[in-house]
Amino acid sequence: MVFIPDALFSEQLQSYPELWGLEKGYICWKVLGRKLADVLTKKTGTLITVEDVRIKLKKVKRSLKRLGNSEGTRYTGMCAYVWYAHKLGLTNAVDKMTSQMFAYGELPVEVDCGEVPVKVDCGEVPVKVDCGEVPVEVDCGEIPVEVDCGDIQMDTKTEKPTEKQTEKQTEDSPFTIESPDRYISSDDYSYNVNRHINNIYDEGPTTSAGAARVKKDRRLEPTVNPEEGQEIEEVDRVVPNIKALRDVVSKLTAHDKIVQLHFAEVYTDQKSIYSRSEDRLYGCGYILNQKLTETEEYRTVLVFGVRSMLTAFNMLLSAYPLTRYRGNADLIEENLTIAEKIGLDVKAVVCDKSFQNRKAVNNSASGEYNRQSVDGSKYTVVHMYDYIHILDAFRKKMVALNRQYDAALVTKVSERNAPIWGHWRRRGASLLVTSPRNLTETVQFFTPAMPAMLKIAIKREIIGSAKEIRTYELLAALTKFNSIFHSGKISSTKWQAQKAVLAEVTKYLNTTLEADLLAGETVQTIHRFMKLMDGLLEAYPGITIQAYRVSQDLLERFFCKIEPSQRKRTRSSTQIMKLINRLIKLQIEFWGSGHFTTDDYDLIEMMDYTMEDQADEEFLPFGLDGVVFDDVVTGQVTQNEEDYIWLLTGYGIAQYIREQLRCQVCLEDLTQRNEDANDPRDDVIVAHQYLKPEFAKPEVYDAFYDACDIYKSVMLKHMVEKKIGKRLQATIVARLAFFREAGSCPKGRSHRTNLLGFIINLLLIGKNWVQEDVTNVSSF
Repeated sequence: MVFIPDALFSEQLQSYPELWGLEKGYICWKVLGRKLADVLTKKTGTLITVEDVRIKLKKVKRSLKRLGNSEGTRYTGMCAYVWYAHKLGLTNAVDKMTSQMFAYGELPVEVDCGEVPVKVDCGEVPVKVDCGEVPVEVDCGEIPVEVDCGDIQMDTKTEKPTEKQTEKQTEDSPFTIESPDRYISSDDYSYNVNRHINNIYDEGPTTSAGAARVKKDRRLEPTVNPEEGQEIEEVDRVVPNIKALRDVVSKLTAHDKIVQLHFAEVYTDQKSIYSRSEDRLYGCGYILNQKLTETEEYRTVLVFGVRSMLTAFNMLLSAYPLTRYRGNADLIEENLTIAEKIGLDVKAVVCDKSFQNRKAVNNSASGEYNRQSVDGSKYTVVHMYDYIHILDAFRKKMVALNRQYDAALVTKVSERNAPIWGHWRRRGASLLVTSPRNLTETVQFFTPAMPAMLKIAIKREIIGSAKEIRTYELLAALTKFNSIFHSGKISSTKWQAQKAVLAEVTKYLNTTLEADLLAGETVQTIHRFMKLMDGLLEAYPGITIQAYRVSQDLLERFFCKIEPSQRKRTRSSTQIMKLINRLIKLQIEFWGSGHFTTDDYDLIEMMDYTMEDQADEEFLPFGLDGVVFDDVVTGQVTQNEEDYIWLLTGYGIAQYIREQLRCQVCLEDLTQRNEDANDPRDDVIVAHQYLKPEFAKPEVYDAFYDACDIYKSVMLKHMVEKKIGKRLQATIVARLAFFREAGSCPKGRSHRTNLLGFIINLLLIGKNWVQEDVTNVSSF
């Protein structure tokens, strides 16, 4: 979600009471939300979508409710919404915000409070209050106060904090991230690794001076500036700075700007990264569209890019780490708008045939996106499925329909030629690929030599059954399809003959595979491809179009390069996001400097993909002032997980109490001698003696079982929270008396609490302490 200044959002929201949600009923976001989004876009100069507005309002409402339900008087940044809190009937929140406005000398906020009682403690701040008929309790010490009760306003000259980036900051940050929680390195753009920010639990200063310092620091933030108390739930994403990319596009040629928008997912290793210094997990987020709030590690990253269909220009546009992807048409719409705003002429949308993508693009039943340019002219963007994935889908379909097709036919025929002299075989006497294993080999497989070999085998009656002939005909048709979409050089002089080839393929698919969904989608892609080529050749009659550029293979090449090694095929979402930003930076520098290349894959190939591993951080005990989670539901641990908990208990005691603290008294309180170990749970300890764990007493096993049960419940809901380790420890200590007891040791309570913190830290860092990675072995 893009950053929307609270002052601006509050001001504009007041004009749309239908969006306030004061009464139960349907809210037409497509109409009312679009109007508000358009106003905010004009005001901020940044693209703001309906989804951005909806999530922003949801977070504001949730923060106000939490503020109203919380105890204490912590500093909040929600004062711009005091009017909205009143509309929602949150009198406690109104009291707190009004008191803060007086006490901290904040900017005046006009509030129509009706008959809501307001208690004001003005401290040493001279205040002029006009309260009308509103009963006000004023405790001002020795400070004279004039009370004339109208609207609650403040007479102050406090400087208004700036909400917008300076022009210099915007230029220095071509791509912004939607949260201040990010890693920043000297050679990569800043990037966010998930955050649902809950600043109510922020452990920062609570004094007015401290609050002022926080505000000052926020004004210096180079990318975004969410106010305290505001929450960001949506998954993090990399979104472009429109102004910076306009500068890049301004240096492109007219042919460079004729682009297609493509998108694809790259899988992560589903590992989060824990920072002990920040006490938070990176690489995780909320599972959206769930009835109950759930969190987990990101499974994929959805990446959007643009690619010229006439030249080698290409660039990544945005990236969205996702826990679950069920198809999101709004993201397509958002990226189409981004591409248009920076000055690109989008002609097509290209994606693979995954279920999620099909769901996203099927929102447009005609397969076309009707668009309107900045000057008001209307145009159409067609959707096509990536031709490489179409070929791959047909190959997999042949394997699945083994009664109708012989997917191994090419291999069988090729093996009949195996006795050929190897010298000749390596020089064309046999095919390079007879059974494709990946997308690259799939394209190699569907080349003219393959059906030619099968045709000879049919003439010589080596093959000839109905199943084999059916397989040959399908493979021959798909090879013709590939000859145009991959190898085709589309020009005015050749186009009619090339269209005739595609017409043959279309006729075959319509007659032979009439009711087949894959065949139907392939025919649609062919028709839209021909419509697209007709338009481009009419507009640019002298050009030659490389048909392979109407694909998403750039993303596939990039995803392959991301793989650390043949043994480890993917990375964490944090590393993937960092590599995405690294490539974006390289592309901006290259194209923005007016450089030129004829190699589509040049920048992807030349980029450095090496990354440093996260440095191990020393365990530091958590503070004792963590805020307790109050929505714990126990009973989460399964029977299969119990052995791990017994071993974790024995290992943690050994590593922290025995090895680090070397507290013999606590060790005797918590463990028993080897010869006395007769609990069935001790079997796990015996089996893992190489770890040198301790045998825990039964009540210790029970306590840590309950602690791990609480840990799992919290992590399933709140994995993304700030101060996660401290809050986990506080929650467990508050619920389990065992960790508040001292035992025989004078420092026993502290030792037990820190032992719990040690085990929490061990779980958060994600290291496999049971079986370490083998080193000094070459990749294979």
